[in-house]
Order: sequence, then structure tokens, then C-alpha cells
Amino acid sequence: MKRLIALAAALATAMALAVPVAANQPSNRGPAEISDSLQAALAEGAGSVDVLVSTADSDYDAVIAAIEDVGGTVYQTFKYANGLAATLPRTSIADIAALGDVTNIGLDSLREVPGHASFTGGEPTRAAAETLDAALREGAAFVINESAVGFSLSAEDIAADPATYWGFTPDSMDAAAVWSQGILGQDSIIAVIDTGVYEDHFMLNGRVIGGVDISTDVGTANEGATRVDNHFHGTHVAGIAAGLGAVCEGGLFSFLADSIEYHSGTLLPTDPGCGGGRVIPLIGMAPSAEVYAIKVFDHEGGSATESTIIAGIEHAIDLKVNEVHDIDVINMSLGGWTGYDGRDLEDQVVDAATAAGITVVSAASNDGPYSMTINSPGTANSSITAGAIAHPVNTKVFWDFNFGILTIGDLLYVDSDPQVIYFSSRGPTADGRDKPTASAIGVFVLSASTGSPTALAFASGTSMATPGLAGVAALLNTYGELTHGEGGVSPYDIKQAIVAGSHPVPDFDALDQGAGLIDAGDALTALQADSNLGQAHPSLPQGHSVQIAEPKGVDLNLSKKNTVVEFDVTLEPGMSNHYTFELPERTESVTVDISDVDLGVDPILFNSFEVYIQGGGKAGAFFSGLTYVDTTNVWGDATFVIEDLSTTIPDPTFVFGVNTADLPLMPGDWKIVIENDWTSFDTLSGTVSIELEVAGNASDVPDEVHAAALQDLTETDFFEVGFGPNGVELDLSWIRDYTRYSTSDMDLIVAWFDTDDNLHFDFSGASLSSPEKVVIDANNIDQVFVLVSAFNTYGQVEQWTLEVRYRD
Repeated sequence: MKRLIALAAALATAMALAVPVAANQPSNRGPAEISDSLQAALAEGAGSVDVLVSTADSDYDAVIAAIEDVGGTVYQTFKYANGLAATLPRTSIADIAALGDVTNIGLDSLREVPGHASFTGGEPTRAAAETLDAALREGAAFVINESAVGFSLSAEDIAADPATYWGFTPDSMDAAAVWSQGILGQDSIIAVIDTGVYEDHFMLNGRVIGGVDISTDVGTANEGATRVDNHFHGTHVAGIAAGLGAVCEGGLFSFLADSIEYHSGTLLPTDPGCGGGRVIPLIGMAPSAEVYAIKVFDHEGGSATESTIIAGIEHAIDLKVNEVHDIDVINMSLGGWTGYDGRDLEDQVVDAATAAGITVVSAASNDGPYSMTINSPGTANSSITAGAIAHPVNTKVFWDFNFGILTIGDLLYVDSDPQVIYFSSRGPTADGRDKPTASAIGVFVLSASTGSPTALAFASGTSMATPGLAGVAALLNTYGELTHGEGGVSPYDIKQAIVAGSHPVPDFDALDQGAGLIDAGDALTALQADSNLGQAHPSLPQGHSVQIAEPKGVDLNLSKKNTVVEFDVTLEPGMSNHYTFELPERTESVTVDISDVDLGVDPILFNSFEVYIQGGGKAGAFFSGLTYVDTTNVWGDATFVIEDLSTTIPDPTFVFGVNTADLPLMPGDWKIVIENDWTSFDTLSGTVSIELEVAGNASDVPDEVHAAALQDLTETDFFEVGFGPNGVELDLSWIRDYTRYSTSDMDLIVAWFDTDDNLHFDFSGASLSSPEKVVIDANNIDQVFVLVSAFNTYGQVEQWTLEVRYRD
């Protein structure tokens, strides 16, 4: 019995985390003993889960009292949105959800900061390209493993000669046009909600005015928001927004200086402090702005709960309204999935910050090139949501530096124009709003790192684009305070100016890039011309459609009657075509075939198509469990066959960097993206055919059907099902799947005993897939139990159906 209780507790924990877990433990049991043991474990509190509770108003007394009465604990109440965070026994959630003041209960889910990888170098090969592309999507930092002679600059130097101290990132976004007017971000404070900001780095020395640690490091030896040993991410972000330094040439930096001069066509300045040698300016967009560090991720960059992010935003608001620090801009280079775009608690607090006079800039996320992949808090109504741009100078300089070959960047990025990088998340939001707002350079940005006062790193991601826009927001805020006084220019004025001052990147649409690549000078001109300053941000409409927004792309019109389509593709490097279709009911397979591939001129064998195939509605590559084929390179004829719980490449001869997943065939709008890899040298062409195999009219009658309704984690339905001599197939579906907004997520967890009395758990149905499908392929089954859980339904009762088919 104790072993069963422990296993039940593990089951409840896995349900709360919604991650696959495997177990195969012997156990003794009677027919209903596992169910009894599970309920006993839950009743003893083993099934406790951290939740966010949305309420009708901010009078929490009755809700808190009820939570404490059932043995729960409230660990955070929110000031600027109606809700709180609590730990509740799972069996008691129904009682709390039934309270009149409670409008929704959902999991306190995780938000992520990208990882950290080391600078590698190496030979320019397809394998190297695959490794680097994967690292880009993960936001890896490529660290320069050589000591830099770094020193701080003064704002006076830049103001006196902005054209000299241009910096090869801010120059590409026209920051010098604003600096030349004496506007460098002075008297503006940027709150960086991240991994902390190292206060003694030479790029930031003296301008980190404080910080707070609310991460899981609190109470440990690693507590502190401004430490040298915090994860690099927040310091790198702060340097892009507000850096003010330079590094002397020497060693690798001499090579770097050569590459910058070659690709930018601009001679670097010299400095007596460098013995008269060249210096590489490392200057942020708003080099006189101050930085306040709000550390929400631990020193290793681990995940943070949504409630922690909300606490960070609320701390920034408190600083402003209580006149401790006049926070003007919040930078959030972070994000996570939401099925309730614009209306979850995190997004509500972003809107509250905007209403308090703080301009909030958030990352779109790194889940592109699929559309409908903007993550929260980038989904917030008032957020300036940042897409990521690859710029020729930054990109070519990095390729030279990475491979140690001057001018190889010309072979790996042949375009002379910027591009929207493939990983940048695209809009629209699930409820149909246009996002991202605008874009900034987010590929191979050189900025501060941690570990030493002179540490530097190249890094990529919408994380690095976000502080580019945050820095522009700080410049515009400075102009507003200098000319119109505190509060004379609102966050909405700044957002409108950023949109007006951005320039669309050719060959990409608004759902890729928003208004385009930011131009700080033109944004300032737009703000100066605005005759209606002080505007409040428009609110979200009260009502919204239950139909999920349409994704971008060419509708292929595939259906039960039209199951085959063929088309030719011709793409320049970095360009992509998007295709969509609605998966017909009873589809048995989707086959994507690429043939007659012409790679053009391929001097270093990097040319390839990239193939992306995704099912459902709002989902992204960030959640690999929702994507059948992701960023997989094709350099010849190739075929992808997607069946229920199986994705295969029959002949992988001309395929590398394979990223596939075995998933149920999910309903909703499927998205297929064919891209000419951004490192290709020449135009590529080929023919693509897509074929659906749809079952005939003969009915596939399940052996059992179970149906009920659940609301938000309020209960779990647990019951026994039958099976055949070779196993059982279980299909869980629900009404508000990926064809509806907001999107529910439900989980299917299976426990089964074999004839030797061993207990097995199958958690493959505890994912973000819709529907959830589990197949037990075994001929020694003795008993099967199914648990259905509502992982998150955003306050709505969710009708579900479980179809059971015995395997003969």
C-alpha cells in the first residue's frame, strides 16, 4: 500500500508538471486498490499543486480564508490584477473554484530564459551550421574566451561625436541621430526583469542603481541581483539597452576590428588609452539610461514561475508609484505559453504597468517561423512586442569571428538587407491581434556577459531584440521629460512613435516583423510631430470570438475531397513560404514530398531548404511536443510521412539536422513552412507535394466511449477501461481544442498492470497535444486505469470524450 501511495503521489506530481515520466514498479493490488490509493494520496496532500486564482475583485479575504480552511497556502496576492497564487490540495480545488469571487483557476506555469553555450569556432560545415542554428533558437551565448581590455566611455564623448562612437549595433538602428540632439537616455530608468545585472561590468559601471532578488536563490549563498556570477542573460540584455564602453584591439579583438571595418565600411576610432590603437565601441541604444535589476531567474538561468514574473512587474510598478525609483521602461526578454492571449494574469499586470506610466517591452519569443507563436507577456495588449532581425553587419562579423576566416561572412549571409530571422515568433495572437509590434537587431549581438568585469559574448534571440526597442523607448522617454515634463509623454505615445519610426524589411509581412526594423531617429521625429500626447493605451474589447485567429500563409484548400496538392518553390536565402490547411476528420496520414531540388551555387556546401510542419492552432517550436517536423534541413529529394503517433523520413539521404516528433494527428489549422536556409549562398528551387490519406466512409466504432465535463483542475475523472489481446488505444478529445480561443489543455494519464502484477504508468498523454492519444501495445495486460485531468481551461467547463478501442 505504501508503494502504491508513493506511486500515486508521483502520478499527481507529474500531472501538475505535465511532463512525461516513466515508471515500472511491482505492486500488489486488488481490483480498485490503485484508485483508492490514488485518492488517499491526494487527500493526504501529495497532490498539492501551485495555482493562479483569478478573482472578480481585489478583496481577497474570503478567498484566502477558504484556501486556508482546505489546507492550502497563499504565497502571493497581486496588487495590480485581480488574483493570487496559492498551493492547494488537488482534491480541494473544486471547492475553491465554486466560490463566487473566483473566476478562474490555472496552474502557476513556468517562464523561460534561453540557455548558455560556449563559443566554439570550428570548420564551416553543414554539421557546424546545424549546431549553430540549434544554438540560435535556444538563445545560446557565444563567449569570447579571451580577456578584453575594456573601459567605460563618457556620455559627453558620445554627445560630442556620435558619428565616431557609433557602435555597430545601435548605428544600424540610427541611435546616433538621437544622440546628436543631446538625448542619450539620461533621467530614464530601465527595469530589467531577468537573471540580474552585474553592476561592475565596464559597460554598465556606475549606472546600475540597485536591484532586488525574488528568484529561488533568495535565502541561499547565490542570492543577489547584481552579482558577478549570475547567469549572463540579464547583463547581456542591459548592455544592449544601456551599455557605455569600448574594448581595445588586440588578439582576437584585432581580428574582430578588421571584420567590423570590412563589413561596415567604417573605420573604427583610435584612443590614447589603447596606445593609439583601434577601439571597438560597445554602446547600448540609450547609453546614459540607468538600470534597475529585478532578478526572477536563478543564477543558473532556470525557469521561473508565472507568479514570480508577475511579482517582478509589480515590484517595478511599486517603485514608481511609491516614488522610490521612477521606472520608465520595463524590459522582459522572457516568455511562456498561454492559451488566453492578452487576458491571463501576467498580461493584465503588464497592462497595469502601462497604465502606471511605464513602457513595457517584451520578447515575441523564439518559436518561429510558424505564425501564432507569440508568447506571454508579449501577448499583452499594451506591450511593445519585439521581433528579431538579422542585420548584415552583425551577422557577417560573427561568421568571420566564429570560423576565424575574414570575409567568410559574405558566403554565409549574401543579402545586403536585413532579414527577419527564422526563429522570431510570428503573429497574430490567438484572439486575432497583430503582433509583434516592431523589430530590432537580435542576431549575433555583442554585449556584456558575467564572470568578470570585462566578459563579453555574442548572443541571439528575441531576447536581444527586446532591449534594442527598450533602449529606444528610454530615448523617447528622455525627450518627453526634457520637453513636456514627467508624464507628458505616455507609454502609448512612445509605442505609436516606435511603430511610426520603423521601416518594413522587404519580403516579410507585418505578422513577421510588426512595423519593421526600428529607426530611433525616425521614431523621435514621429514623437516630436505628435500633436496629441498623453494618450492612454486602448483597452482590449470586452468580448472576443471563440474561433481562433487565422494563421498566415497560402490556404492549400486540402479536404476529404481534395487530398493532393503540388506546387513549385523558388526562394532566395533566408526567405520562406507559408502554407496552411485544415486537417480533415479521420485523416490517417500527411505526406510532404520535396523533389527536383536545385541548390544553385553552393561554394561551402551550406545550401539547404529548412522544413517545418506543425499541427493545431496556437503552438510553437518552443514546445517540441506540438511540432511534427522542426527546423530540419533538406538538400535533395526528401519525404516526410506523418501518421498518428509516428513521423518518419523513409529515405534520409538528403536530410540532416532531423527534428521530428511522434504525435497524434491534431485538429485545427496546420502550418507548413518551406524556407531557404538563411546561411544558403544562392536561390533554391524545388517541387513540393502534400498528400492526405483520409479514411473512407466505413465507421470506426470505438469499443467504449466515456464523456464528462471538468473545469480547471477542479477534479480528476479516474476509471477502469477494457482492452484487447494486443493492447488498447485511447483517444481523448474536447470542445475547446486548438480550433478555439481560449484554448483548453487536458491530460490523459494511463496506469496498467501486466499479468505479472507489475504496474506501468504512461504519461505520453500529459502534454500540450490536442487531442491526447495513448497506445498501450502489449499482449500481457491484466487491468487498465485511466485518469483524465483538466490541466487548464481558463474558467470554462470543458466537455471531453474518451474513445477506447481494443487492439485485436
